Amino acid sequence: MASRHRTAIALALTLLMLIGSGCNSFEAFNQSLTGTDQASLISRGKIAIDEGRFADALELFERAAVQGSATDEVRRGLASSRAGIARFNMFKSLQTMQNGVTPGDSPAVIFQAASYVKDKDLIKQAIDDLWRLSLPTARDRLMRGLLVGVYQAKLLVDKYDTNFNGRLDKNDQIDFDTRDDKAALWAAIYNDLISLTSHYSLELAYYDLAQAFDGRGDDWVLISPVQGSRFEGNFTAANRQTVIAIGNLTDSLEAAQVYFNNSEALFKQTLVNLDGSE
Repeated sequence: MASRHRTAIALALTLLMLIGSGCNSFEAFNQSLTGTDQASLISRGKIAIDEGRFADALELFERAAVQGSATDEVRRGLASSRAGIARFNMFKSLQTMQNGVTPGDSPAVIFQAASYVKDKDLIKQAIDDLWRLSLPTARDRLMRGLLVGVYQAKLLVDKYDTNFNGRLDKNDQIDFDTRDDKAALWAAIYNDLISLTSHYSLELAYYDLAQAFDGRGDDWVLISPVQGSRFEGNFTAANRQTVIAIGNLTDSLEAAQVYFNNSEALFKQTLVNLDGSE
């Protein structure tokens, strides 16, 4: 009985000491729990991504963002989760663009990679997540650049594929105001493509891919499609062609802009030629 009495007194004294010290002890304890919770959510989110459970991963990273500050780790997790749900796979995209029968510097390879994607809105959100990174790595830039190319290809197909076969071809009824009531206007699409500030700019995607690929291969000088900026680095032939494919897509869209409101036939033909369809 004496032992139990002493234990009860000790517990009471401990409680009084905690109360006497004010709320700071409890606040520190709660903050520690919060930090641990976020770290745990991030860890579980990464496992879910590795296992292909992208919806579960997105929920975990969204909870991690609420638990504390949205760190680069959380933003990467959000982007990878959204891209995974949309069925974008960075390595599959590169494989499609660099190892197919279509020339690797053709805009058509971008459309081929985009054909696997099922939700362009999630891709758009993933791009936004990656642009919020404070210190993007080469891998972040690679993913961001590929996502922008795929997003823009998907956007163009969704607007101008009027016969709904998933391609741009001569049977599509393309004119100057195709689906203006259901999709972005051509002027808005074009301005986004060549912008130096838009998250969905092909010019910025070109820079991202050039920086991501630089470091292995032969010396090359790349010239950006809009500003004509020089980028000197080391690139394998395949990686260089992927960057140039983005540039060639931009050049084609700039040509379409020249024909817009001037020649409907040439405007249509330029768009139809983008994905290699007849």
